[in-house]
Amino acid sequence: MRISGAGTTRLLATAVATGIGITLLTGSPGQAGTTVRADEADRATTARAATTVYSTGFDSLEGWTTVKAFRVGPEGKSKAIYRAFNVRADGALSITTRRHCTKKGQKPSLKNASVKPCGKNRQTKYSSGRVEKDLPVAAGSNYEMEFSAIMPKGSAKGTRPALWANNAPAGGAYCTNGKQKIVEFDPLEWWSSKPRKASHTTHIGCDPKDKKRTARQMTKSPMEPGVWYQWKVRRVGNRVTYWRTPGGGAPVKVATHTCGKGKFKHIGKKRCKNLLGSAAWKIIINGEVFARAHLKPNNSKRFPTQTFVVDWFELRQL
Repeated sequence: MRISGAGTTRLLATAVATGIGITLLTGSPGQAGTTVRADEADRATTARAATTVYSTGFDSLEGWTTVKAFRVGPEGKSKAIYRAFNVRADGALSITTRRHCTKKGQKPSLKNASVKPCGKNRQTKYSSGRVEKDLPVAAGSNYEMEFSAIMPKGSAKGTRPALWANNAPAGGAYCTNGKQKIVEFDPLEWWSSKPRKASHTTHIGCDPKDKKRTARQMTKSPMEPGVWYQWKVRRVGNRVTYWRTPGGGAPVKVATHTCGKGKFKHIGKKRCKNLLGSAAWKIIINGEVFARAHLKPNNSKRFPTQTFVVDWFELRQL
């Protein structure tokens, strides 16, 4: 974790400004998983020098797209309104999610942001931030994505910060029909309703009616809000592995998703290898606010401003 010198000052300043409680600890309470013992294929791959394809400490968002949209997710699932004022890069990337109390037809702004429930004659809206970047790797290569992030303390139900990636064509629609050859990695998804759990998910295909072409496997691992962790997803052949490293601690392997096994037992290895070997990846870092009844925020309760921070991100070709 890159927290030293000027970087520490910037990150602590970010924490104070956004209300994040930071704990710089060695290890994390309630850790589960297996201390890293790479298998033969991983050892052979990682023994070779990795090539850094892209690296950023988020001194700026040069080359990234800041999304400004009413909604990105499908209606009925998402109700986050994406606004640039919820995104900041100053030595770390901060993504903030807020409640707004607006007049009819009024857009969310910093002036109408509110932690308290909205009163009469006011509409309740929620905003967040989202940035994206298209990154290439050599077709068919093995690769890994790694980053350091901290989740907010004192969260409220309804939000889901995440860093994830998919291989949808640059500028193309994502999973608009079941025939698209889509792969998605979610090295970190965090639901504010379950703040001591992180989720790691691999998606292959996007046709829920065809199990031979589509599958999804999710694994959860323990974590603590307000504590820095490094997160990594690595592709080697037909296997996708996820890792968690608490600040100052040893890496922990938290999930391995393999074609031909478990949830992916119906996915042909040749098809899987071709999809995982995609040459183009879109990296997405965003907040989310849910609309579905069992996940959405409670409009009648306080909704604290919630900020998660990503210190750095790297993509490496192995």
